[in-house]
Amino acid sequence: MDNFLSLLQNALWQQGDVPKSLTVKTFKQIRETGNQQTVFGLIADALVRNNVQTNDDCTMLAMAELMIHQRQAKNINRGVAELAALLNEAKIEYIVFKGQTIAALYPKPELRTAGDIDFYVPAKDFQRAKTLIQEQWNVEFSEEEIDKHLDFERNEIRYEMHYRTETFGSKKHQRYFDQLIDNAVTHPSKIQIANTSVNVLPPTENLLLVFKHLFNHLLVEGVGLRQFCDLAILLNRHKEQIDASLLQRHLHKIGYWRAFKATESVLEQQLALPAESLPYETGKIDNYFGRKMTKEIFKRGNFGKFNRKENTEGKGKSIETARIAFAHCCQYFWLAPKDILCLIPKRIKISLSKYFL
Repeated sequence: MDNFLSLLQNALWQQGDVPKSLTVKTFKQIRETGNQQTVFGLIADALVRNNVQTNDDCTMLAMAELMIHQRQAKNINRGVAELAALLNEAKIEYIVFKGQTIAALYPKPELRTAGDIDFYVPAKDFQRAKTLIQEQWNVEFSEEEIDKHLDFERNEIRYEMHYRTETFGSKKHQRYFDQLIDNAVTHPSKIQIANTSVNVLPPTENLLLVFKHLFNHLLVEGVGLRQFCDLAILLNRHKEQIDASLLQRHLHKIGYWRAFKATESVLEQQLALPAESLPYETGKIDNYFGRKMTKEIFKRGNFGKFNRKENTEGKGKSIETARIAFAHCCQYFWLAPKDILCLIPKRIKISLSKYFL
């Protein structure tokens, strides 16, 4: 595990010691863990860039991984750019969040494993945006609305069009967060992806959303190191722009102050996030929960896909997911007690609905 973490840290910060050589067995273990945590592209870069010695087959596997990531990143960046161009032209308010907008902050953006394209459109423009996309791109949206978005596919890319960015248990917390996001969407920050201007959240609101998304997945089924890497990169790249006082006020308002501090501990202890990039100091209780979170991260991997009894989609898996969600809510209850108490029945219902509806 030390070799794995040293390589990941080197990829994130482009510095730090890495092993001089790896046995085939150790390489395979690192590759397996990297795939489970969806960070092997970063690991492969550290291996190749630092000329870590291993056998020829392992070296070729690492180099092949880099080429796969580069192709995937180019394809999905094109998808983000085409979406942004369409909405920009129609003067529709929106933000693209997570995914490639965070990848753009990495030292080598193409090495972050690409996923779906998530974007949010406020209620006043939602139907207009949906109609525009359907007509211009000739796509069909999903019919079921069981969580917080509709989805569609285009050019082998999955898009999630959100009418809500995050789910809370407390209605009070939900209203506060939804209004916060809607206010931020009216004055978005902008980044360039594939030579196109893309609307994103301002740094403080972006950090809050990325954190809440991470913690929500931790509660529901599990979460991998990729999401923690995203948060660490965001904190590091925007440390001068993030308003720590405002962020703390938001975290208290939504009931996740303790949860954020525990998450900071994981970033500090596992990813070696520089101290100057941490907005708040961590203490013993934060480190205690950070260790519990770390254990869960390495047990279940990205989105909790591993070490499960049920691996086939269906009722059995949905019931197991509901059990995991309940266990996690109990395990991390102290970190966000009010919202988790309200969230338990809602999240279990969503998990079950995905397979029973």
